[in-house]
Amino acid sequence: MRVKYLLLLSPFFFRCSGEDKIDCTIQNDQIVTLANGDNLTTPACWVHEARQGINSYPGVISYEGDSIYIMYDIGDMAGNFVEHYGTDILSDSSFNEAFIYTVVNGIDSTYENCCVLFTFPDRGPANFVLFTGEKIDEVLPVIKTYKLN
Repeated sequence: MRVKYLLLLSPFFFRCSGEDKIDCTIQNDQIVTLANGDNLTTPACWVHEARQGINSYPGVISYEGDSIYIMYDIGDMAGNFVEHYGTDILSDSSFNEAFIYTVVNGIDSTYENCCVLFTFPDRGPANFVLFTGEKIDEVLPVIKTYKLN
């Protein structure tokens, strides 16, 4: 009798054992609407959480499976993170907006040995902080998908 129950339940166990795993590549993507209404395209497994700001539009984009954690802050009062904290500033562009970025190490207690900062200066500014610098190759293509609303 135990064998019958085990055989009846075995398809359920095998079906849930990883076949439902989300394809976490930029080819399997989702459009994320940021707190200010702008858009960013991320892999489908990345999670977006808009936060409550007082005078700006903050939020977090993350993917635990690959230790990606990106904080963003958009608006007039957010300031320009790259110009304030950066030294070696690089530039690039998204679909319709130029941005600057820099790798930051040991600048102060807020961003000590931390991260890569991205700023879209003409968009509020819009700042993105990647807290794991070695993930820049995965995050830079996502930042380049930034679109104004």
